[in-house]
Amino acid sequence: MILKILLNDLSIVSKSTNLNILLLWNLNGRGAWHAHLILIFDRLAPYIPNKTIEKLWQQGFCKTKKLDNVDNVGAYLTAYLGDIEYTESNFKLVKQNQNFVVVKEVNEIEGIKLKEPKKFIKGGRLYMYPPKFNLYRCSRGIKKPKKSIIDYELARKKIGLSQPTFTSAIKLIDVLDLSGDVQFQKTIAYEFFNTKRFVPQN
Repeated sequence: MILKILLNDLSIVSKSTNLNILLLWNLNGRGAWHAHLILIFDRLAPYIPNKTIEKLWQQGFCKTKKLDNVDNVGAYLTAYLGDIEYTESNFKLVKQNQNFVVVKEVNEIEGIKLKEPKKFIKGGRLYMYPPKFNLYRCSRGIKKPKKSIIDYELARKKIGLSQPTFTSAIKLIDVLDLSGDVQFQKTIAYEFFNTKRFVPQN
């Protein structure tokens, strides 16, 4: 209900007849809830003062900014909302709730270069959410991605045979008894492609 009212109010303020909203819930390191709201216009986004957004939101403090230098909003939000800053306490908490922990190091945040690299725990925030929690809400105009199961060669052909912008892999191992003998082993490889960053093959 809040999202529907907000969409209507923002459409009036921005004078837009085709405005869409993506609302994502998030938890900070202290476990406090807050929301990330993305406004998607069918034209150049108009300037809306932060005070106006805060007045329409009516749920507390707001911070308004545009997404600069982001050509893959989905990947950006996945990292931004799922990762958590690396600290000893955060590492211990994540380790208690996840079988493995991946730490990454970044040299810039939101386009701003850091004086010193900063470490984050990939997906470290996800354990904080309740089971089956719906992380996002969206307006009806948002088009959800289509899923399909096809051969690897055909998938590569459809995207233009470019090199992936990012790859990762997960190894699944099943140990049947205490002797440590591996009864099952499988590796799942992930390849991510961004057609806006065409990388020609060597």
